[in-house]
Amino acid sequence: MKVHTLYTKSFLLPLFFLLLTSLISHSKACNVIDKEALLQFKNKITSDPSQLLNSWTLSTDCCKGWNGVTCDSTTGRVVSLTLSGTVDDGIDLPFDTYLSGTLSPYLGNLTNLKILSQTSCNIERRTRKPPDE
Repeated sequence: MKVHTLYTKSFLLPLFFLLLTSLISHSKACNVIDKEALLQFKNKITSDPSQLLNSWTLSTDCCKGWNGVTCDSTTGRVVSLTLSGTVDDGIDLPFDTYLSGTLSPYLGNLTNLKILSQTSCNIERRTRKPPDE
């Protein structure tokens, strides 16, 4: 009987930690409305010589790996959009992105956006009502 109890404990403990780790590290996927807003923003960009927006694709999650996008891990909503990047991994040196284009009214659909940083961008702003969700 003791062998069975020991085996059960040695099996359940790692399983418990695996489950706990997956729950802690799990973050919610990008909100569909936010992703559409960002892709519409990208469509209005006419020049992106630094290729900052190359990671913004329909097939990827905007909360995981899109340059300049930060999401709330519990809601999957975009909370920060930083249109300047870094040079290589681990080196935090700002560089000019020189994005050019028109500021998309779809950005108005990013209802949880707290930070919009457009350092060294040439983006024209036109006053227009944001599209309906």
